[in-house]
Order: sequence, then C-alpha cells, then structure tokens
Amino acid sequence: MAKLFSSIINSFFLHFIMLIIAALSIEIAPLLNVLSAKKVKSYSNKTVLFRAGDHDVLITGVGPIMAERTLTAYLDEQRPDFILNIGTAGMLVETLELGKIYYISSVLTENEEAINLDLLKGESGETCLSVRQSINDSDRRDRSHKMHRASLADMECYTLAKIAKKKNIPMSAIKITTDFADYETTDMFKQQIENSAKILAQEVQNILKTI
Repeated sequence: MAKLFSSIINSFFLHFIMLIIAALSIEIAPLLNVLSAKKVKSYSNKTVLFRAGDHDVLITGVGPIMAERTLTAYLDEQRPDFILNIGTAGMLVETLELGKIYYISSVLTENEEAINLDLLKGESGETCLSVRQSINDSDRRDRSHKMHRASLADMECYTLAKIAKKKNIPMSAIKITTDFADYETTDMFKQQIENSAKILAQEVQNILKTI
C-alpha cells in the first residue's frame, strides 16, 4: 500500500495511470462496460488494450508466455504508475470460499521464490501459486498446497509481478475463486465466471474510488 501512495504522490502534478490486467476478456467484460473503456490497440486477436480515462485495461491472454509477451509489448510504449492484476483462481485449501474476492500478498511458482505484492486492503493476504498448466485434479492440488503453502492457483500473476518488479512498478493483485482445482475445474469455471466477473468489476470500482 505504501508503494501505491508513493506513486500517487510522485504523480501528483501528472496523471496517475493504473494498468489493470486480466488474462481473459470474459473476466473483465463487466468492468470495461462500467468504465466505458475504449479499445486502443490489439496485440493479437485475444490480447487487447483498452483505455478508460487515466486508466489502461490490458487483456494478456492465458498463461505465462502470453502474459510476458503482452505486458512487455505494452511497457515498450507505456509507463503506468501502478499495476493491478485481477482474475480468477482455483482454491488449494478448503478454508476459502467459492465466489469470494481475495487480496494477494505474495505470488510464487513451482520453481521460483515468492514475490511480495502491495496489499490494497487488510494487513494480510493470500499466497498465490502461478502454474503453467491449470490444476484439475485433487492430488496435484493437495501436493501443490503442501509443497508451496499457497492457498490459490492461477497462471499469470507471477509473470506479471516479475516484470513489474524488474521495471520498479508497484503491483497488487486480487483474485476471485471459481473452482476447487479438481476434476470439475472447467465446468465450475463456466458456471461461475459470469457472476464472478461482475463481482470483480464492483471490487475494482471500489478500489478506484480510494485512489
């Protein structure tokens, strides 16, 4: 949170630009509508940049490779003051709730150390494990939690955080749970995504009101 305030202060006489990133258009469609965001540029048929006032909204595509490629292309031309990654995640522990927003305090991969993120709310957050292939069986889910002590799993957050850290851009992340990271992952995601995207949009609106 301190890094966000610092960025705002440093940008006081300029426009404060927040870059909001999601992997899929379906995750962010309600937010684009609420913000009246306009399409600025297409990097490919699935990776698009939108603009809403002083805020940019970037759809990167799924997975770490697409995330790196799209964010790097964006940063070749733009310099945001802050990055907010939003999206869906699978639950690695039973203590979390389906369809609830969680703020991410750190993110790691199966072979890379954790990167700490700025928390926008609360004093503690969840640890997110970014994987190359989605977790869709309970054995792998349980092993992942045991080995990495993470409570959530996604595919892009770590790559985005790594780039943000290298570029010295503060970053936060929020995730909404859509599945239990088991054999029903795909079906549950399809069932949950429409309502989850609306909840994400409302949460981002609340965040934007505080900056």
